[in-house]
Amino acid sequence: MSVSAAGHSGRMRGRFKGTSRAAVTGEEPEPRAGGTGGHDPARLTFQLAEGPSFVSARPLTKTVCAEQCDGRCFGPYVSDCCHRECAGGCSGPKDTDCFACTNFNDSGACVTQCPQPFVYNPTSFQLEHNPRAKYTYGAFCVKKCPHNFVVDHSSCVRACPSNKMEVEENRIKMCIPCTDICPKVCDGIGTGSLQAAQTVDASNIDKFVNCTKINGNLIFLITGIKGDMYHGIGPLDPELLNVFRTVKEITAQQQMVCDEMCSDGGCWGPGPDQCLSCRYFRRGRACVESCNLFDG
Repeated sequence: MSVSAAGHSGRMRGRFKGTSRAAVTGEEPEPRAGGTGGHDPARLTFQLAEGPSFVSARPLTKTVCAEQCDGRCFGPYVSDCCHRECAGGCSGPKDTDCFACTNFNDSGACVTQCPQPFVYNPTSFQLEHNPRAKYTYGAFCVKKCPHNFVVDHSSCVRACPSNKMEVEENRIKMCIPCTDICPKVCDGIGTGSLQAAQTVDASNIDKFVNCTKINGNLIFLITGIKGDMYHGIGPLDPELLNVFRTVKEITAQQQMVCDEMCSDGGCWGPGPDQCLSCRYFRRGRACVESCNLFDG
C-alpha cells in the first residue's frame, strides 16, 4: 500500500491492492512542538472498493476556513465555504448541502424563513398571494399544518393567543383578532399544562374557567369527585362543575356518545343510567323509552 499526502490541502490519495472490501479512517498526527505540522488537520475518510483501485478521501467539515467564509467549510479555498444558512458544517457550497439548518428546512434546503403567504410585486406596488407559501412548523416549512394545529400569521401553533380567536376559512383553521371577548381554548386532561393529570379534580378545575374549547379530553374519575387523600387533593365541590357551561367544543375523538335514552342535556358516561336527564321516562336509575303496567 502506498499513500501520499497532497500538501496543505489535507486531501490524500492512495492505491490499495487486493480483493477484500474494507473501510479506512484516519486523522493526521498532531504537529510536534515547535513545528507547523505542514498539513490541514481535517479528518479524512477513505472507502475502499473491491479489487485494485484508487481510494478518494473526502474531508469532513472544518472550522479553520478561508477568511471570506461566514462559518464552516468543506475545504481550504474560498469556493469551499458552507452556505450561511448551514449549521454544523456541510458537504458542499449549496443550501441543500448542509448537515443541519440554522433556521428552517424547506424541503431539504436551509432558509432564513419559510415562503411567506404574500409577496411584494414591485410593478403593481401591492402585496400578492404567494402560491408557494408554506407554514413554519418547528424547524420545518410545511404546506399544511398538522391536525389540531392552527395557523397564526404564517406559523403552526397549538392554540391561538389570548387576544385572538380560532376560525376556519377554506378548510384551514386560523387565528384572527377578536372583536369582543375572545373564546378561550384550554388544555384537556393529559395534554399541555395538564399532561400529568388523570382526572378533573379540585386541584385543576380552576384551569377550565371561561373555556369555550377543550383541546383533548375531559375525564371524570371517582378519585376526582371524592378526592384523593394520598395526593392531598380534597373532594370536588359540585357547584364548581358549572365552569363547563361555557364549553362548546371538545376536540378529542373518542367515539363515546351518550345513550339514545338520554336527553340533549348530556350524560356522565355510557349507558342509560348515566344520563343527566331522560329523553322519555325513568325507571329507577335508568332512562327507558316507555313504561308498562308491570315494570312501571
